[in-house]
Amino acid sequence: MHRSRRLREGGLDAGVAGQGEAFTPEKYHGKWPFRRVLGLQEAASSFFSLANGGAHVMGLRRLQARLDEVPGVGRAAYPWWTLWLIYGFLNCGMWVASATFHAYDSPLTEAMDYGSVVLVFAFSSLVACARAAGPRPRHWAPFGVMFALAGAAYAWRQFGGGTGGRGFDYGLNTQVMLAVGLGNSALWLAWGSAVRHPALPVLIRFHAVIWAASVFELWDFPPILGVLDAHAVWHALTPPAVLLWWHFVAEDARLMLGKASKAD
Repeated sequence: MHRSRRLREGGLDAGVAGQGEAFTPEKYHGKWPFRRVLGLQEAASSFFSLANGGAHVMGLRRLQARLDEVPGVGRAAYPWWTLWLIYGFLNCGMWVASATFHAYDSPLTEAMDYGSVVLVFAFSSLVACARAAGPRPRHWAPFGVMFALAGAAYAWRQFGGGTGGRGFDYGLNTQVMLAVGLGNSALWLAWGSAVRHPALPVLIRFHAVIWAASVFELWDFPPILGVLDAHAVWHALTPPAVLLWWHFVAEDARLMLGKASKAD
């Protein structure tokens, strides 16, 4: 019997018969063996995915509250409000898809998870360009078209048959998402420094925290107690970073509303 199969059937503490020795966990079809908790395949990653979605809900509510603090100005004074609203909803959907995939791995839930990540990363790039380009949609609309086409092309490459029947390319996905993430970080930090944004320290702290936490996304080790692996740790560390990010967005909105209020 295959070692990994014996491991799955006997549990993480299964040993060699008559010897009392435990097997070292090995990957089975590219995945570590996990203990099921309440029927969930990867309970820790599923739970922490929902925590990230909750952090985005809290961030959106914080932004809404900040926009309502200045009476008589209205949300129109912050022209990126609609983009941030869409951004928040897309991220909530992405983390629900992530929680579903980690709870039950199937071709459908995997496609939902990775597909939603592609959508969120493409839209995040649009938001970064829109904030740097200015409040008028005509200034950043071409970026929207570009990222929509790029996202659609990449989705076709990974999900629509562009792989020529070879299936999802996980290595390519890691490289592309890493490149997009680095590009977004570089753009936000360059823009924040160029305009001397008052909330630049918050922006810097966010990127420092998120990239420090991403070490666990690139790292890999067998799940501790059969539940907590490096990917779950990555998900556990990101909710504080999400709240930090929405803190920056709320401060950006406060700054714009303050300028609009003084202009009136």
